[in-house]
Amino acid sequence: MASSIKSHIVDITTCAICLEKLNTPKYLPCLHTFCESCLHTFISSRIEKGQKQSIECPVCRTSVPAPIENCSPEEWIKGLPLNFLIVGLLEKEKVQNPQKQCMVCQRMELKSDASFVCIECSDLLCSSCVKHHRASKLLCDHEIRPVEVVVSDLKFLKTFKNKCTEHKSKELELFCIDHETPCCSMCVSIFHRKCEKVMAIEDAATKFLISNKVDDLRNELKNVDCDVKDIISNLDMQAGKLQTLFKDKQKELEDSFNNLVTLICNLKDKRKSELLKHYNEAKTKYGFFEIGLRKY
Repeated sequence: MASSIKSHIVDITTCAICLEKLNTPKYLPCLHTFCESCLHTFISSRIEKGQKQSIECPVCRTSVPAPIENCSPEEWIKGLPLNFLIVGLLEKEKVQNPQKQCMVCQRMELKSDASFVCIECSDLLCSSCVKHHRASKLLCDHEIRPVEVVVSDLKFLKTFKNKCTEHKSKELELFCIDHETPCCSMCVSIFHRKCEKVMAIEDAATKFLISNKVDDLRNELKNVDCDVKDIISNLDMQAGKLQTLFKDKQKELEDSFNNLVTLICNLKDKRKSELLKHYNEAKTKYGFFEIGLRKY
C-alpha cells in the first residue's frame, strides 16, 4: 500500500512535458500541472504557430483561453497559479529522500551528506554549512532541525515557508482576489497596485474553505479521478489486446516459417529423387553403350 501511494506521488510530481521533477509547478484550469519553464516553452511554440487566443492542455487537450488579448508567454505564465500541493509534496520528498545531499554544497558542485534542514530556506545542510548558516547575520535566526526529526515529525513539514517565485527572499503572505493568486508584499506594491481586493493569505484560505468552491473542487477531483481510472482501464484493455495480437502474429509467423521449411525440404527431397533417377537412367544407358562398343 505504501509503495503504491509513493508511486502515485512520483507520478503527480513529474512534469508531463519534460518528464522530470516539477520545477515551479503551475497548473491550468483543468488542474494538470507542469513546470513553469515547460509551460513557457509550450505557450511560446503555440503562439509562433498562430494560436494566440487559446492553447490546449498537453495532457487532456482542454482549451485554455488567453488571460488577455495578444498575451505574451510571460504574461500568460504569470497569471497561472502555483500548485502549492505539489510544492509541499516536493519539499517533503526533498527531506525524506534517502540520498540526502547538502544543497549548499551541491550548488558549488561539491558532495557532502546532509544532516540538518533549515526550515526557513527549505535547504538540506551538512555539518559544515550549518556552522556558516548560524554564523551569518542574515541567516542566524533561521530554525534548523536534524533531518531525522523533520522526517519523523509532520508538524515540522508544515512549517516550511512558501517563498515567492518573483522575489525569492519574500514569503507568500497575501492573496489577490482579482487574480486569484498568492503574492508577497513586494508583488502587491508592484503588480497588484490597481487590484480592488487583496487580503491576508490566511483569511483567503478561510474564505475559500467556507465557500462552495471546496465542494466544487472535490467534485471536480472525483470526476478527474473517475476519468483517470477509465483511461487506465482502457489502457490496460488495449495493452491486453496488443499482447494477444502480438502472440497471435508471432504464432502465425512461426507456423508460416515451419510450413515454408517443410515445403522446401519436400521440394529438396523431390528434386534429389528426380536427380537420382536421371543419374541411374544415364548410368544404365552408358553401361549398354560401353558393352556395345566392346563387341567391336
